[in-house]
Amino acid sequence: MKIEHLSDHNVSQMNCYVFDTNIWLYIYGPMAGSQARKQRNYSNLLREILDRNAGLFITSLILSEYINRFLRICFDQWKSSNKLYNADYKSDYRPTPEFANSLSDVKAQVHDILSSCTARMPDDFHSMDIDSLVDSISQQADYNDIYLVRRCERKGFWFVSDDTDIESIPSGSLQLLKE
Repeated sequence: MKIEHLSDHNVSQMNCYVFDTNIWLYIYGPMAGSQARKQRNYSNLLREILDRNAGLFITSLILSEYINRFLRICFDQWKSSNKLYNADYKSDYRPTPEFANSLSDVKAQVHDILSSCTARMPDDFHSMDIDSLVDSISQQADYNDIYLVRRCERKGFWFVSDDTDIESIPSGSLQLLKE
């Protein structure tokens, strides 16, 4: 695994990138302002990639994770602000105007994310060694992390992630870019 830090990386038009869900959450998510430095650094990377016409790819898995995580963060904030600590996501939160607002926000953000990306990367589920992926799940790395790492390895793409679990995934060819 080749690990490079943002401060040492030069974006090239020849490179292709995949942003992990946590990167999109830093840039657009409901808690983005809580990590201003990371938000700024990853937003600057996004701007550089777009300015230099480098490839920026997204998968359906990342979009799914983004939408679900965004709405769960909003749910947690709603529970806390309303002191409804035992509230249920589906039966208590989804019928609320707050959920409707969060849903509207996340839809707009997904459209922004999609417009930033060069292409939508097919998941190639049919050609992946899923048994090996499942066997690789550990206390440090979940299925989605391993799956995305393997996709980036196969394509030779830079994987941009702020998830330290990624480093626990055995890899000989992953190019990992982080803050």
